Amino acid sequence: MKLLVVMYSINVFLTFTLSQSGMCRHWWEARRSAEPWRLKLAINGLGLLATSTILFVTVTTKFTEGGWVTIGVTLVFVALCQVVRWHYDRVKQAVKRLDETLLGIPFQPDLNAPTPVKNPSAPTAAIIVRISTAWPFTPC
Repeated sequence: MKLLVVMYSINVFLTFTLSQSGMCRHWWEARRSAEPWRLKLAINGLGLLATSTILFVTVTTKFTEGGWVTIGVTLVFVALCQVVRWHYDRVKQAVKRLDETLLGIPFQPDLNAPTPVKNPSAPTAAIIVRISTAWPFTPC
């Protein structure tokens, strides 16, 4: 139970620190379009300083009491998430290449060609489609 409290406290302040740093980055990038960006950057900068200080103190004081486990588990989880992201990026690129390849094939249907005669002994292709009833479709 004590280890869970240490893990919770470290990861909560890690999350707060990441959120504050993201907000600081946001206000820095929005400095040309947002009018009171300096005040907002200062507020989030103060929050970043406070949360990162608390995170550092918590990690250093609780390191021997399970802080090292928290850091290890969190790093493994982040690495796993990064591997999943890399996989999805590779799949996205493969789908993009497939789309470019398929769109590059010229298609000119012959509208004057007769419809072929039905041949029951010819090879057949089937696409199995599962319709899910779990999704409620509501009219707009």
